[in-house]
Amino acid sequence: MVTLTEECLARVRRVLPGHIDVTRSLLFASLTDVDALGGIMIRVRDHMRQQPDSTARGRRAAPKHSRGAVPSE
Repeated sequence: MVTLTEECLARVRRVLPGHIDVTRSLLFASLTDVDALGGIMIRVRDHMRQQPDSTARGRRAAPKHSRGAVPSE
């Protein structure tokens, strides 16, 4: 879990609208059957939810501070 700094949150707010527009134009505009993609993503989500929690796998410890983010307690 991380908490975004005010600076990082401001940056996300600046870039997110443009990111959404680019994603729509590059990815979704070419799709003729968005419902089929939705069905696929539901199956992917369900499969992922059946997997053990990633914290249970003994993953490598994350760095204490990432650029623009502060770990939450």
